[in-house]
Amino acid sequence: MSEPPGQPFLEAWLCASRQCIRLGGARGSSRALAGLAADQPLHFRFRLPEGRQPAKPFRVEGLQVIVDFR
Repeated sequence: MSEPPGQPFLEAWLCASRQCIRLGGARGSSRALAGLAADQPLHFRFRLPEGRQPAKPFRVEGLQVIVDFR
């Protein structure tokens, strides 16, 4: 599926507890969750941009989060 330039196909956030950070792309780094307990579970949230409907159902796979712990 081709996408218009500058318009994401899927909006994504990485969340810990009640705090979420919006993901700007497939790769990146952030210190936004620094200081949270290392034993908290992380989860992703996804949303289609308003007005977007996929042509068929799709699956998000192969997600990876690397956490530096000091």
